[in-house]
Amino acid sequence: MPTLDLFNHAEFSVIKETDALIFIKDTGGNSGSKTVTNDAPFVLKQLSEEYGIENRRVFYTDTEGRIDEIVHKDGCFAMFAPGEMVQISEPALWQALHGGANYAGIE
Repeated sequence: MPTLDLFNHAEFSVIKETDALIFIKDTGGNSGSKTVTNDAPFVLKQLSEEYGIENRRVFYTDTEGRIDEIVHKDGCFAMFAPGEMVQISEPALWQALHGGANYAGIE
């Protein structure tokens, strides 16, 4: 019978940090760790401790390449929101979020 590892948390890297938002990329999932989607409260706790997120929006690229938002209230998970309409105007951020794909000039 398989056992459940309760301490196998999501792995992620911070791609961009500004006063208004934090962009992260899910780097786990395929390694056996939880995905950011499945471990959002832990991810928010880690970000809050390291960066202070209370007044910032948190966006992430999931393991399938989709951009979504982790909506929170004072650092506590509230819900997910689609992030397709996120305005990305920095080529380096675009490439980091899209695995090195050419910048499409989304604004």
